[in-house]
Amino acid sequence: MKESDDDSSLKHAMFAVYNGFYSFILKSKEMEQDAEASFAAAVSLARAALDDPVESKSDATLLTVLLLSMFENFSSVKDYRSPVKTHWVGLAQLLQHRGPESLDSSISLFCLHQYYFRLAAVVLGGETETVKELLDLSKSLPLPCNMQPTNSLASISASLARRRLQLENLNLCSGFDVQWITLLMQLAEQTDGELMRWPDYVPPSCQPKKAVRDFYPNYPGWEDRYPSLAVAQDWNHYRYLRIMANIIISRCAALLRLYSQAAAADQICEQMVDEVCASFVYYIGRLKINDDDDEDSDSDSDSDSDDMQSKEAGRVDEKYAIAAIGAMLLLPKLRWILQAEPSLRPKQKACLQLNVKKILRFYRIHGVENVDMPDE
Repeated sequence: MKESDDDSSLKHAMFAVYNGFYSFILKSKEMEQDAEASFAAAVSLARAALDDPVESKSDATLLTVLLLSMFENFSSVKDYRSPVKTHWVGLAQLLQHRGPESLDSSISLFCLHQYYFRLAAVVLGGETETVKELLDLSKSLPLPCNMQPTNSLASISASLARRRLQLENLNLCSGFDVQWITLLMQLAEQTDGELMRWPDYVPPSCQPKKAVRDFYPNYPGWEDRYPSLAVAQDWNHYRYLRIMANIIISRCAALLRLYSQAAAADQICEQMVDEVCASFVYYIGRLKINDDDDEDSDSDSDSDSDDMQSKEAGRVDEKYAIAAIGAMLLLPKLRWILQAEPSLRPKQKACLQLNVKKILRFYRIHGVENVDMPDE
């Protein structure tokens, strides 16, 4: 990909994302205004690029649309903006427009991967119409099956999207067909079987590692650490998808009065929720919004003071910034788990609610009172 010039849509999109994120962290109105200006310029230039037969197929235009969707995800809601899904629909249409011969570049594969993960996110908490729209677009796109194991989860999202829609159609019926419910349960079990094998293909360097402590006071009693936030996100996507698959299995099994199979699916949901809970410290531990009861609370308070002083001075601790991204990634998923109502033990529900409260408090500290971050 050629380096962009000073007035390119890609450069404006990069500035929009950068200034938008740090305006939130630093509570800077000036950076927020700069972000809005860059966003508007990027949208205008991107529209012009889409009318150009060459630029419309360029990597720069593709990345611009992806960055615009990222900006919409974490920036404050504006009435004049299009829904976030508009950019994802546009991204899929650009990938279609480029044709299969252009999908072998690293940029194309990355954007394809991101599109399927967006579909997976929508499956877990988005509106039904959005699921249908993105799923229809995916039919003309190849699956990202040639990616590394930590990214191959994206290829499962389309089949799980179909299972979700089938389950919702089932719930709308006044009666039900035993054969159809049995088939739906079998399809969900097949999807869960594919997911269950996924960790076996993840290289050792990308496996979560349990933190070793003599005593760990918070639920679930341990914490997992990861080499990067991207790897942690892949692992949690695996868990979210398994929760969704097993919700379908459990509900179908209950309708068929196969209570042992329903109980087995519920146990898998509980196991996956435990593992999600074990990732919280890695994702948002640096935020330290709540008063923790562990032995490091005094040093954490000192760290909080240092963080606030750094932000007041216009500097942001890298770990704090990563934790802020972690909060943005976690919040819609935690809300989805609580709303989807899989089998949850009381301590699991309390842990999820506590961390939702922690993230919401973090947003309030940064001037955002009403946080509505659906996976649309």
